[in-house]
Amino acid sequence: MRPPAPSGKGRGGASAFSEDREDTACRSELLHILGVGLAFGSVLMALVWLPFGFRLGALIEAWNVLGHFAREGVFYIAGPETPLQHHSMRPLTVFPHALAFALDNDGFLAWHLILIAAFLAKFGAMAAIGWRLSGSPVLSLWFGATAILYPADTMQFAFRSFHIEVALALLLVAVTMFLAALDAARRPAIRGLLSGLSALLALLACLMYETSLFLLPMPFLLDFARHGLSSALRQLRGNWLPWLLWTGAFAVSAIYMVVVWWQGGTYQSTVVGIDRTAVDALMGRLPELFRIGLLRALVGGWWDAVGIVRFELRSVVYPALATLILAVGLLVARGPSVRQTSNGQDRFSAIVLWRWTAAGLVLAALGYVPYLASTFHLQTTQRTYIYASPGAALVWLAALALLSRIARPVMMGVVTASLFLALTFQLFQFHHYQGIFERQRLLLSAIVAKLGPDPGDGPIVVKDRTATLIGPWIFATNLYQALSYLYDRPIEIAEACLVPDGVWPRTDRFGRTGTCRETPRYWLFEPLPPLAADGEQGVSRMILKARARTITIDDLAETPRTIAQDNANSPDSAFHRRVQSILSEPSWPPFDLKMFDPLDPVEPPQSYRWDFGRWWDFETPLRGFGWWYTAWSLDLFDNVSVAWQNRPKAEIVFALDPVKDRDYLLTARIQQFASKEAEASLEVSVNGHPVDATLTADLMLSGRVSGRFLKRGTNILVFSNFAPTNPAGLLMLLDWVEIGPNGVR
Repeated sequence: MRPPAPSGKGRGGASAFSEDREDTACRSELLHILGVGLAFGSVLMALVWLPFGFRLGALIEAWNVLGHFAREGVFYIAGPETPLQHHSMRPLTVFPHALAFALDNDGFLAWHLILIAAFLAKFGAMAAIGWRLSGSPVLSLWFGATAILYPADTMQFAFRSFHIEVALALLLVAVTMFLAALDAARRPAIRGLLSGLSALLALLACLMYETSLFLLPMPFLLDFARHGLSSALRQLRGNWLPWLLWTGAFAVSAIYMVVVWWQGGTYQSTVVGIDRTAVDALMGRLPELFRIGLLRALVGGWWDAVGIVRFELRSVVYPALATLILAVGLLVARGPSVRQTSNGQDRFSAIVLWRWTAAGLVLAALGYVPYLASTFHLQTTQRTYIYASPGAALVWLAALALLSRIARPVMMGVVTASLFLALTFQLFQFHHYQGIFERQRLLLSAIVAKLGPDPGDGPIVVKDRTATLIGPWIFATNLYQALSYLYDRPIEIAEACLVPDGVWPRTDRFGRTGTCRETPRYWLFEPLPPLAADGEQGVSRMILKARARTITIDDLAETPRTIAQDNANSPDSAFHRRVQSILSEPSWPPFDLKMFDPLDPVEPPQSYRWDFGRWWDFETPLRGFGWWYTAWSLDLFDNVSVAWQNRPKAEIVFALDPVKDRDYLLTARIQQFASKEAEASLEVSVNGHPVDATLTADLMLSGRVSGRFLKRGTNILVFSNFAPTNPAGLLMLLDWVEIGPNGVR
C-alpha cells in the first residue's frame, strides 16, 4: 500500500513526489538520453534533408513576404503600419522570415537552417517529455522523432508554415522548461529563471501563431498523465509562481488578440467573423472535431503513409536504409529503462497508460479545435495538424508502452515499421513541394531570360503559351512579388495572359479566371461577369503597351542568360546573386535516388493520368484552366479529390510520348453535372480534334483518340460545355481522367 505523502508545499517538500522528481537513476539516464538524443536528432534531420539539399524555396505567402521586403524593406513585426497589417493579431508571424532574410537575403539557406533548428528544438522537447513519462530511451527517441516525422500534416517542410513550426518549437521548449522549473523546487533561483524563460517563450509562441494559446493546459495535462489528477492539482496549488507566470503570458497574449480581433480587418476576423454567428458556426462544427480532426490526427495520416509506400514509392532503398540507421541508433540508445518511480509506481501500468491516452486525446483536440472556426480549414491538412500532432503521438506512445509490457521485441518491430512509414510520408512531402518549386524555378528562369537584368520601370505582361502561370502555387496573383525580390527593386504590376485562349489567371471568389486581350494600344484584363449567387463585379485592369514590357514564354526549358552577359557591369549585384542561388540548375543530389516520380518528367510518359490530388491535400498544380479549387470527399480511408468545371472551355495540358501506330483510349470519371443541360452539352477534344466519347449511366466517359492526333511533347485536352451554368457558375464535377494505349486506370 502506498504510504501517505508527508506534509510540504506541493512537490517542493519532502514528499514522495519530490523524491520521484530527483531520482538519481532517472537523472543519470536523462543525461544519457540527452547526449544520445542530440546525435539521433541530428542524424534524423540529415536523413530527411540529404535527398533534397537546400534547393526548396518560397511558395505562395513566402514569396509575398520576400516581395514586401524588396519593396518596403525588412520588418520584424506585422503591425498596423506594415504591409502585413492584416496579420497584426499575430505580430511575430513574420519574424522568422525576417531573421532568415537578414542572415541570407540572396537565397534560402538560412531558411532551411532555421527550420532545421526548429525541428531539432521540437525533437529535443518531445524526447524530454517522452523520457519524463516513459523512462525508456527507445520510446523517448521515438516520441522525439514524431515531432519531425508524424504523418498527419502535409505542410511541414514548405516555408508557408515557417512561422508555425518555429512557434510550436518555442512552445514545446517552453513546456519542457516549465516542467523543469517544477522539478527545481528546492533551487529557487533556477526555478525562477526557468519559470520566467518558459513564460517568455510561451508569450513569443502565442504572438507568432495564435493556436499556441490553446495549449495553455499542456503542462498540467502532462503532469496528470504522469502522476494522476490529485497529484497534478496539488502541484498546481503548491507551485503558484511558475503557474502565475505561465498563465500570465497566455493571458497577455489573449487580451492583445481579442482587442486586435475586435477591431476587425485582420485575417482571423475575415475568416471567422466577429459577431455571434461566428460563435454559433463554431459550435455547430464541433462534431467535425471527431469526424475529421481526431480521426485524421490518429489514423488518417498513417493510412495515407501506407498508401504512399504502396503506390508512390518507386525505390525502397533510401527509406529502408535510413530507417535501418535510425533503428541502429535506437538499439545503441536502448540502455536500461526506468520503469518504476521512486514510490514504486509502474510507469506502464494500465491506469497510467490510460492517463497518457486521455491527455494525448485532449491535447490533439486542443491543437485542432481553432480550425473549426473556418470551413476552409476543415477541408485542408496543410498546417491544420501541426499543433494536433504532439497529442496524437502521445496516444500512440501509450500504445507502444503497452506493447512493450507484452512483447518488447514486437514493440521494437512496430517502432521500426512506424519510423519507415512516417519517414517515407515526409520524404514524399518534401519531394512534392520540391517539385512545385522546381516548376516555379523553370518558369521564373524563362521570364528572367526574356526580361534580362533590367526589367524596366513599367508594368510587365507575360504571354504564357505553356498554360503554367496559373493557380495559387504558380504566381497567379503574386508574380510581381517574386520578381520584386529577384530584381531587388519594386515592381508594381506583373500580369499574365494565357494565350491563345486569353485567360487572366486572377480569380474571383468563385474561383473563375478572368479574360485578357491585346489591342494595338493596350492590354485589357477583365474578370468574368458577376454570377447570380454573387452580384459583385471584379476590378478590371488596363495596361498601356507603350509603358509595359511584354514577353512571351513558349518553353519552360529556357534558362536565364549568364550574368557575365546580362549584368557585366555589376556582377555582384543582388540580382546576380539571387539568379545564381535560386534559378541556377540544381547540383544536388549528385544522382537521382528515384524514390518518387517527378512532377514534371524530363522524358514524357507514354500514358497520362490526371486527378486533382491522390493524398489529402497533396495537390498538384494544374497546367490548364477552367477548374475551380480542388475539393476533397473527406472519407477517412478514401479522400477523393475533385474539381468543378467553371468555364465553358476547360483545359488540361499534359506531356506525352505516344506509342507509334497505336490509338489511345480516353477515360474519365465524372462525379456529377450541375444540370441535365450541362450533361447533354459536354464535348471533348484533344489537340483540337473532337473525341467521339460516350457517357455511361454511372458517369464514366470514354472515347477513342486517334494516334495521329497525339504528338510527342505538349498535348491539350479540352472539355467544352456551353450550357447555362448554375448560380455558382458550375458545370461538371471531374474526378480523374486518363489517356493511354490501353485505357487502364
